[in-house]
Amino acid sequence: MSLASHVSRSLIALAAMAALTACGGSGGGESEAGAAGTAGGDAAAGSTGSSGSGAAGTGGGSGSGSSTGTGSGSGSSGSGGGSGGSSSAGSGGSAAAGGSAGGGTAGGSGSGSGAGGSTGSGGSGGAAGSGGSGSDVASASGSLQTSVPTPDYAAGSQGDVSMSALNEARRNAGAGLLQQSKALDTAAQAHVQYLAINIGATGHTEEPVKPSFYEIRPELRMAKAGFAPGYSAEVINTRGTLLGVDCVGQMLATVYQASALLGPATHTGFGFSGNFAVKPICIGNFATAQSDALGQYAAAGALVAYPYGGQTNVPPDYNVDFDSPRPSAMLVPNTPAGTPVIVNMRNADYLNFRAAGTLDAVVTRFELKDAGGNAVAAVLLANQPIRAGAGVVLNADGNLPDGAIALVPLSPLAPAKTYSVSFSATLKTGGAPLAKSWSFTTR
Repeated sequence: MSLASHVSRSLIALAAMAALTACGGSGGGESEAGAAGTAGGDAAAGSTGSSGSGAAGTGGGSGSGSSTGTGSGSGSSGSGGGSGGSSSAGSGGSAAAGGSAGGGTAGGSGSGSGAGGSTGSGGSGGAAGSGGSGSDVASASGSLQTSVPTPDYAAGSQGDVSMSALNEARRNAGAGLLQQSKALDTAAQAHVQYLAINIGATGHTEEPVKPSFYEIRPELRMAKAGFAPGYSAEVINTRGTLLGVDCVGQMLATVYQASALLGPATHTGFGFSGNFAVKPICIGNFATAQSDALGQYAAAGALVAYPYGGQTNVPPDYNVDFDSPRPSAMLVPNTPAGTPVIVNMRNADYLNFRAAGTLDAVVTRFELKDAGGNAVAAVLLANQPIRAGAGVVLNADGNLPDGAIALVPLSPLAPAKTYSVSFSATLKTGGAPLAKSWSFTTR
């Protein structure tokens, strides 16, 4: 089934992605996560069967861009459902003159078309996105939430542990805290119930004729529950454990899920199922209010980086075959590969330069070194608006959100070792460097 949506002055990004499971893809479950679209941002076309459209951007113009079809898009194709399988996330939709448009679309192993519609009739669900207004001016000090009300999840519950783990990661990565929304909890739990009761149902869309139908798409479920979103994203993880920390931890050790979990949302809600007769399910919903055009973004001169500086117990490997679309086998042939390093440059300068028409993001350095100072062999994936500087090789990946770059080591990292990361870029011609160096330690 292929669905389409039209979004005005809002940003919807849905996606599906594979979790890292203990069973190596045989009976190990799957996970589905969203590569978040970004408000007012430029994004490349998505992957399998994708489409996207953008609402008015800066300067009062309007723009839309779409890409439809089946098969592989930029990056690689979806792998579909089954044991350990999944579908993936994308960011897509390009801007027309007079404005910027962001968002993304992607399908599972199915196909789809339409303006930002949820796609993927087969596999483990689909993804869709459309761009939001980028007319607001970004504050140089950023908009990160440094404190939020205490969540009311029961102490030690799956929601409590998931929320705590995610906010710890976001705080240290520079992405800002998320506030619990009971409406988003309700929407997430409703989709959990739908997936749990309908054997074989996967992904983000619901069919009205099936039991426990709530609403067709994530943003509609959120609105029905009482949170009408501007930006929205949904992540789904079906994995072989009910530990709340795994709902977040497994997805942070990937490319596309991590990008979604570290995105611009301000609010979140979780839903869980412990029905082992079917499969355990964890769903996270992420959103901003319709009045919030930009969501959370870092201050001028800052960026989001994960694994974060000083982090320990970082998984050394990344089972690439559980991601869909899998990062290109031409670029990342080994599975497992090493745990990805994610950077997002979408800060106050990035947003304001884009609004002024002067944004020209160029990566001049992004490398990972081991404790001996040796460079780790890796590939760099980036959304198409980001360019490579001298000596840097970037591979276009429209499944990454606006401003995001991923470094994927070609082989697993060594256990219990410290690795250092160096990153630098410029955001406009002649602009000051945006640079950061940090280290983390594997488990």
